[in-house]
This record gives sequence, C-alpha cells and structure tokens, in this order.
Amino acid sequence: MSKLEKTLLVCPTFNPGDVFNDWLKAFNDQKEKPATALIIDSASDDGFVDIAKKSGFIVDVIDRHQFNHGGTRQKAVDRNEPFDYVIFLTQDAILFDVDSLSNILKPFNDSRVAAVCGRQLPRKKAASIEKHARLYNYSLQSNVKSINDVGDFGLKTAFISNSFAAYRVSVLNEVGGFPENVIFGEDMYVAAKMLNAGYKIAYAADACVYHSHNYSLIQEMK
Repeated sequence: MSKLEKTLLVCPTFNPGDVFNDWLKAFNDQKEKPATALIIDSASDDGFVDIAKKSGFIVDVIDRHQFNHGGTRQKAVDRNEPFDYVIFLTQDAILFDVDSLSNILKPFNDSRVAAVCGRQLPRKKAASIEKHARLYNYSLQSNVKSINDVGDFGLKTAFISNSFAAYRVSVLNEVGGFPENVIFGEDMYVAAKMLNAGYKIAYAADACVYHSHNYSLIQEMK
C-alpha cells in the first residue's frame, strides 16, 4: 500500500484568488494523491468555497476570526479518521512536479523520522531578495537531523515549514500536537518537541513546491 493511501492533506485557505488555478492544476497532476484532501477555509468571500467543492475537495468553513496556525491545523488532524501521515500545504505553495507529494513521504521509511520538510523554490518571476531567501534556507541536499545535531546546527536543527511539510501522526499526537493558540512557528515548536523526544526531522530536497514572497529588505529582517 502506498503511503499516500494512508495520508491526509490539509490546506488552509482565505480568498486565494487566481493562484488556486495553479495550485489545483499542480495537485491534479500528481501521480499519486492522498486518501483525503481537506481544505479549511476562513470564510472566503471571493467564491472560492464553491470552486473548491466542485473540484472534489472536502471543505470545512470556519469563521475567519477562529483561524489559528497551530489550533486550526491540529483540529484538522483530530476531526478526521485516523491517518498514518498528514501533509500540510498553503494556498500559495504550488507543487513543483508530479512526484512532489509522494517524495515528501519517502523519509518516513526510517521509523524514527517524525516530520519531513519539503524544499521551497522561489516562485516564477521572483525578485532577487526572495530568490536569495529560498536558496539560503532550502539546499540541494537532503538530510536528516536528530537532537545530537544541535551543536552543529542550533535552531536550524528544528527547521521546518508548514507551507509544505509532512508529519507522522502517531508522533505528532505523542508530543501533544500543535499548540492551540500561536500566530507563528507552530511547525518548529512541534519539530523541537519531536527532537527532544528522540525522533528525527528530515529535509527532502526532491519534494519541492514553488513558494516565496516579494518582501522588502526590512520585511525580510523582521
């Protein structure tokens, strides 16, 4: 059985606009798709919800004021039937090729790998600063880190991004899941707890999405 047959995909959305056309095409082009694809929408008012439903997704609409990066993601995991893995994508993370979803699950062949971070490439027509941010943080080489690597990598040992990441659900629940009320960093918070519990965090350089932001130098520094 393919790992994707035991996988839940979760994508939070809010008025994604035309970018969803690219997101949907890339998703539909995947060689293998997850057992369940769930969109959690924060009450979009651009007609997106109807489009998502017609495209075959399960859509859970919440009040936009209820959205929380950690709590909303954890509720998605808790509300659904048990899955072995969960993949998180954001509405502006466009799958790079037909194997992006299957490739992000490969590191789970190691039973001690609890989470996997995919590679983020600068979006097409990206400016120089946003290209640098992606090329600096996302290398060409895959790797696996444990708590023993903190001396070499420091905070980067727990580096992960829920714009494109996968988790082993049993371990996610074992460490208490995502924090209920955070505005940022729920992914690295969980990754750090997994490392402290003796598990590993993998980076899959062959599992890619296009995802970057045209921030100014000041915005990047903040």
